[in-house]
Amino acid sequence: PPEMPVGYAMVNVSMDSLTYIQNPIRFYFFDIPQVYSVYPTAGLFDAETKLRVSGSGFLQNDPGEVQLFCIFNFRNVTPSEDRWPMPPFYTQARYIASDKIECKTPYFSQGSRPSVPRYPRAHVGVIVDGRCNPPDTCAELKNVGQNLWSDAFFQYTDRPTIQSIVPSTGLAQAGGTVI
Repeated sequence: PPEMPVGYAMVNVSMDSLTYIQNPIRFYFFDIPQVYSVYPTAGLFDAETKLRVSGSGFLQNDPGEVQLFCIFNFRNVTPSEDRWPMPPFYTQARYIASDKIECKTPYFSQGSRPSVPRYPRAHVGVIVDGRCNPPDTCAELKNVGQNLWSDAFFQYTDRPTIQSIVPSTGLAQAGGTVI
């Protein structure tokens, strides 16, 4: 159909353009979800970081009809040195409001991490679909062919380690600065 306004429309079927079935069905037209930001913006390779995603156009989950997924695209980032030649990853999202959802970042074990770039960034978007079972395939997602409207990125990093502390002692009551 031509471009339609956001909202419900009645879908009806006719064999002759004169007579229509008795029970038309409701169909919902939606805008492409838009992502403005994610929090936190960085996390560990070896943990599923819970992200709070802010944006617009998020639809409430309705099993079999509407499911929300966060998409993590490592190829669509700049500078090009931050790109990781991996297919996109998808994780199920939890609806909070039309402008907020939560999802977890993909976990990467030591053997599945990239050597270059060392700390890849993922372009984070939102997909609306009713039939996707990650990690199998989400290639048929309804708006996966559209350009993801997103200003959000998530940076992966290693788990920090402490190699030294200076000074190594201090008064319990005095406070002070440790470097």
